[in-house]
Amino acid sequence: MSEKRDLLEKIDYPDDLRKLSIDELPELCNQLRADIIRELSVNPGHLASSLGVVELTVALHYVFNTPYDRLVWDVGHQAYGHKILTGRKDRFSTNRKLNGIRPFPSPKESEYDTFTCGHASNSISAALGMALAAEKKGEDDRHVVAVIGDGAMSGGLAFEGLNNVSSIPNNMLIILNDNNMSIDRSVGGMKSYLLNLSTNETYNKYRFKVSQWLHSRGMMNDDRRKGIIRLSNAFKSAISHQQNIFEGLNIRYFGPFDGHNVKELVRILNQIKDMKGPKMLHLHTIKGKGYEPAEKSATVWHAPGKFDIDTGERIKPAGAGKYPKYQDVFGETLLELARENDRIVGVTPAMPTGCSMNIMMHEMPDRVFDVGIAEGHAVTFSAGMAKEGLLPFCNIYSSFAQRAYDNIIHDASIQNYDMVICLDRAGLVGEDGVTHHGVFDICALRPIPGITIASPMNEPELRNLMYTAQLPGKGVFVIRYPRGCGITENWRQPMEEITMGKSRKLKDGSKLAVITFGPIGNDVAEIVSSMDVAHYDLRFVKPLDEEMLEEVGKKFDHIVVVEDGALAGGCGSAILEWMSDHGFHPDVRRVGIPDHFVEHGTVDQLRHLIKMDKDSLKTIIEEML
Repeated sequence: MSEKRDLLEKIDYPDDLRKLSIDELPELCNQLRADIIRELSVNPGHLASSLGVVELTVALHYVFNTPYDRLVWDVGHQAYGHKILTGRKDRFSTNRKLNGIRPFPSPKESEYDTFTCGHASNSISAALGMALAAEKKGEDDRHVVAVIGDGAMSGGLAFEGLNNVSSIPNNMLIILNDNNMSIDRSVGGMKSYLLNLSTNETYNKYRFKVSQWLHSRGMMNDDRRKGIIRLSNAFKSAISHQQNIFEGLNIRYFGPFDGHNVKELVRILNQIKDMKGPKMLHLHTIKGKGYEPAEKSATVWHAPGKFDIDTGERIKPAGAGKYPKYQDVFGETLLELARENDRIVGVTPAMPTGCSMNIMMHEMPDRVFDVGIAEGHAVTFSAGMAKEGLLPFCNIYSSFAQRAYDNIIHDASIQNYDMVICLDRAGLVGEDGVTHHGVFDICALRPIPGITIASPMNEPELRNLMYTAQLPGKGVFVIRYPRGCGITENWRQPMEEITMGKSRKLKDGSKLAVITFGPIGNDVAEIVSSMDVAHYDLRFVKPLDEEMLEEVGKKFDHIVVVEDGALAGGCGSAILEWMSDHGFHPDVRRVGIPDHFVEHGTVDQLRHLIKMDKDSLKTIIEEML
């Protein structure tokens, strides 16, 4: 790993980068890569993805006039090098920290960040919109580049964007960073297609020269260009015995090329950047490039936490391992249930390791399906299997499930199929910030008729909810649970059925009722242990426990509702609605995520900011007594 920083220290913005000679760029890449590794060893973040695009990042800012030229990143955890080269080098140590720079590109942070990209597959659509706007505004010299990869090409929105790119006049460049990975290794037909795709570089050079010659003589307008592209595509398909899906869409295709040869990348980008019409540059890269442990195990090193650079040993936080992660309880429990119920199958959109479905995948590979970054498809695919009698457990991160909303309504709930949707990372997730907090699932899903929405307070409750959900006739059953660890060492307890819509009274009291939903109830239980306060674990926000609510409505004038989700339309709203509809009018204090986007920081820091930490909860409860 390079110890020198002399070139990197000269660069505050891309204008400084462009002053370097092309022969200095490989050494700059070494220094930039080393800087990312050094920083992330002590300040955890997304390592492997950013290491894989160092050369591409340098080449893009070297060739294009950013920020005037628009660079649109997809799956923004690739963009650490971009941040360092665009005015944030001296602040990069604050990445993902409270009040520090954001974990993903954001226009709110820098003019070099053209679009929000915490989720996947939106770059082509956004870049096409920018390219069209540039054309409408007469900005003929503005280039627009979309960088898509790390598995994002499997997302449906990417294909919708490609289809539109082929039908709207534009000059945008799409760069496909093909590293055969998302977080886990990429899957599906697109993966196989990209691995086998090849074209002749000499042919592309010759075609480019012919195109320039025709343009110089006024013989190349849009209609003729499209016709020539179709003719040349047909010719190339005939001699190569394969059809190029991109050129089939009238998108000029170049590649695949080595994405780690920065000087060659500069040459290619300079060659194609001013070509008219949409273009696709296909690059092969290695996720984790330049750091051997990350190259060997890119999934583990996607976001490894702190680590020793020299040994590659990952440093576990103090106290790690005492309590299990909720995702591991899910994974182990799913395998237990699948051993007993041969109808159970697992479905995940590119997150078998992230959600721990890899546990079942290891023992039952023919019963677990990784569908790639395609959450809507994951739900509809699951519904199709449920239609034919299988019982899918479809596990999606809460914030990513937002992209499957129509599928949950149209393909699963209307037909009321028996299937389980497990929403991992529900609630505040911490350092990944605004694009990743899973706070909208309750209010989004609650209006859907017939759906069940539950959340466990601890690990044994998660097991019981999973057991209940796989019993016959439960319909669409949603279970939400948080990122991180639980509270129970002895969590492998026998599972039992939970009555649908039935809450738990954890503590009796006479002065105040506190109703909690999910694991945040553990904090409340500790706070009210010595107070004359009744505590109810709601368990189900749909269907509601009407018997419990009637008891609370008759007995208490004051109620506090605590949830790790959006206040607008959430659990507290549901209880207020029920109370009003049934003639009860208690004073209800709702505690949850306020009506603004919460930025990044540790979960404890963020809860303190929005008055959901233990001290704030205690103050609120005492004020209501």
